[in-house]
Amino acid sequence: MRGAWLGSAIRRAGSNPRAAGSTRSALSAVELAYAAGGGSANYRKNPLQRHVRDIHAVTQHIGIAPKQYETSGRMLLGVQPDDRLLLL
Repeated sequence: MRGAWLGSAIRRAGSNPRAAGSTRSALSAVELAYAAGGGSANYRKNPLQRHVRDIHAVTQHIGIAPKQYETSGRMLLGVQPDDRLLLL
């Protein structure tokens, strides 16, 4: 049973950097749309305003924090992570 958990942890460790990269790509796309939207993008009735707030909230999630790159890398290399909090 322990081997199954380890394999699962390694798969999850590899997916964290991909999740962070996807989030950064989504942030870039929303920022581009917001810039193209002009001043009206600031109004509450404009959906872009909500999307900008939402994507910025997502970027603050600890699961995609830069520290997770190190934690994922350590796990993929077979080195014990130095964090007690593992979001893998």
